[in-house]
Amino acid sequence: MKKNILLIALITFNFIVLHPLKAQNFPFNNQGNQLSFTDSSGKNSIIVSRGHQVKINDDERKLFYQGYDSKSKIMTVKDISYKVFYTKHTKIEYNLDDIHRIQLRMDDTRKRAQALWYPGIYAHMLPQAAVVGVTMAIVGGITGAKDINSESPVFKIIYIPGMALSLVNAVINTFPTASKLGKGEWISIPLEGEDAWELAPLLIN
Repeated sequence: MKKNILLIALITFNFIVLHPLKAQNFPFNNQGNQLSFTDSSGKNSIIVSRGHQVKINDDERKLFYQGYDSKSKIMTVKDISYKVFYTKHTKIEYNLDDIHRIQLRMDDTRKRAQALWYPGIYAHMLPQAAVVGVTMAIVGGITGAKDINSESPVFKIIYIPGMALSLVNAVINTFPTASKLGKGEWISIPLEGEDAWELAPLLIN
């Protein structure tokens, strides 16, 4: 019974998530809040979309571009970090005047994320599933439940919601955390000095 529930849930989420991946628009990549960077010669330009991996100044963290407000000159990025038992999402805002360099990741991270999809699902799910199992054992011991099956209250109240939450967490976070792996290929864009690139939002917030 437990295996059937997990199998059905995994197949369902697998269809929902992997299908959009083929369209190259999951989980962040879209046409909104794009930025255009043009070099000093005006001959070369790069478009950055939401979800593109960036590094700001000398910070080596791999961040995900979220958007830019041209009025306040605030660039928003997100730091998504795998912490074994949970995945930390941190929103960070930078004033454009405080940024002297942006590095953009240029290699195709989608292929790596897709290749690591199933291992990533397990890496995110197993620690939380272990917590669910320990919780069930503790609650079962306290309540005196000797036989925990699909009809028992402990199973319905703890196991099903716990495993569903761990699966949802894995589906949401596997792609971005897997896409961060590897050294990557980066291009450095200076925003100060004679060779500074010009920035222009393609969609104003």
